[in-house]
Amino acid sequence: PAGNDASQLYWQGYNSCELAFKIMLRLRLLTNLFATVLLVLTTFAYAKLNNEQDAINVLMHRINKSQVYAAWLKEECFTVLTEKTTAKFYWFALHEMHGANCEGDPNTSPVIDRFRVSRVSNAIFWYDLPNDKYLPFKALIENRKSKK
Repeated sequence: PAGNDASQLYWQGYNSCELAFKIMLRLRLLTNLFATVLLVLTTFAYAKLNNEQDAINVLMHRINKSQVYAAWLKEECFTVLTEKTTAKFYWFALHEMHGANCEGDPNTSPVIDRFRVSRVSNAIFWYDLPNDKYLPFKALIENRKSKK
């Protein structure tokens, strides 16, 4: 008969104790596999940043993924400049670029937003200028959505 693994084992002549043991064994194997995959993914997701370029890559990936600037600024029209490096954070300013394919005065490059990226956890914080404090990146997304 068609069905899930448990019903197939039952119909193959296993008694209920044998069936329960086989199901528990499969669940344990799946649980161990899941735990291993989760550990590996967590290790890679929170790998300590080795250098400034790694931190810029983490920031740019998050900016591009969030599409927070996509409605009004092309990706090739902004750049990230390092403002400060400390033992805990890389501090960056996102600048708008002008000229060539980017509108605006080519002699200016205004700061759009400021960020800091944790060296240890890769967490990204956005500088909320009016409140003079750094907030998690998701606050930037919420802030921009509320202004639409």
